[in-house]
Amino acid sequence: AHTQLRVDGQPVSIRIGCHYGPVVAESQDIFGSTVHTANRMTSQAKAGQIITTEATVGQLTAPWRSACRLIDNAPIKGQRNEVPLYEVLWQVDDVTSMVRMVGHDVDRSHCTRLRLWWLDRELLIDEQRPILTIGRADENDLVVKGNLVSRLHARIEYARHKFTLIDHSTNGTFVREGGGEEAFVRRDSLQLEGRRADQPRTHARGGVRPDHPLRLRARLDRRRAP
Repeated sequence: AHTQLRVDGQPVSIRIGCHYGPVVAESQDIFGSTVHTANRMTSQAKAGQIITTEATVGQLTAPWRSACRLIDNAPIKGQRNEVPLYEVLWQVDDVTSMVRMVGHDVDRSHCTRLRLWWLDRELLIDEQRPILTIGRADENDLVVKGNLVSRLHARIEYARHKFTLIDHSTNGTFVREGGGEEAFVRRDSLQLEGRRADQPRTHARGGVRPDHPLRLRARLDRRRAP
């Protein structure tokens, strides 16, 4: 058992994240992707938890490696693939049991991409480009002008082998899967189920007036990874 840390009589909890790798030292400070990844590990940790990476675990002695367990995968900005997360079990008398993680057994022989069409443009969303923003402002990946289109209307994200439409707009976004019913999303998110290339495509339109629609055409493709 461990003693609860207290400051001025109040309980204090600490979360720790760490990563192993090269850093850039300058003016008594350190920079670089290693620092960014360590910070990301800290944000993944809960109070009283230590989260680290596979690179760190590989540097540990056998007793400490045996105290680490793989708990999840997480996307890290600037890295192509998700990073495995390891928990360091330092409270051996208070360890949460884990069920088998289905997500780690995903068949990676096929990778997925979403093909999006707007007028004469075609855009791809996949592991290399996992986020696409849509809106009226020029800094968006897909710029759509219209009175009912917000500056940042929506974005589509690819994570954990799923595509999600996240609406940020004032007027909302309508999404129709193939010939199914139309779903309305405003200030909320919707997972895009997608279809195979030979099945009906996913259609989405933004705005609430039929004479000013934002119409998008998208298709979910599965292709064999190189």
